[in-house]
Amino acid sequence: FVIMPKFSDAGDFSEKFAFVREKDSNQFGYINSKGDITIKPLFFEAGDFVEGFAKVKIGNYYGFIDAKGNIAVKPTFSKASDFCEGFAVIALPGKWGFIDKTGKFVIAPKFDYASEFHWSFAPINIGGFWTNGRISGGKWGYIDKGGTMKIEAKFDKAYPFKNGIAKVIWKLEPAYINQNGDFIWQHFE
Repeated sequence: FVIMPKFSDAGDFSEKFAFVREKDSNQFGYINSKGDITIKPLFFEAGDFVEGFAKVKIGNYYGFIDAKGNIAVKPTFSKASDFCEGFAVIALPGKWGFIDKTGKFVIAPKFDYASEFHWSFAPINIGGFWTNGRISGGKWGYIDKGGTMKIEAKFDKAYPFKNGIAKVIWKLEPAYINQNGDFIWQHFE
């Protein structure tokens, strides 16, 4: 073994760290590639390091730490994603928005759900509601990093862009759109 099996839970290595939970503990910390604990187990949940920060849960709220274990963004959010393209999706009770790496709101929480930016666009939901741990109903569209609606919220579901193309569900059928919102492939007439 490179690292002896002494943890009850462990994540994959990301940016030189892996989150771990020691046996008989309910809190997570981080180890380096030698298995040394580099960030003490202080967190109820811990995520991978992405873009220099890791999402952690302290008490009932999510925030972010830096690679030294310092609180970089105070835990004040009911939900949070990893950073992607410089922004993290966060939730305050009832609404989703985006913060930058200083914790400043760059797009105020106003959506019923939001997903990470990919190719400078983020899928958002308007009018949906939470049931069984997932968003249902409403319509999906895309915003840019300024918070401007770039593709109208008219889809049943919208997925992140990859290589300038995104899968959407339109009238209960799969389709693909470009970043102008034009259908480039659709199963329906």
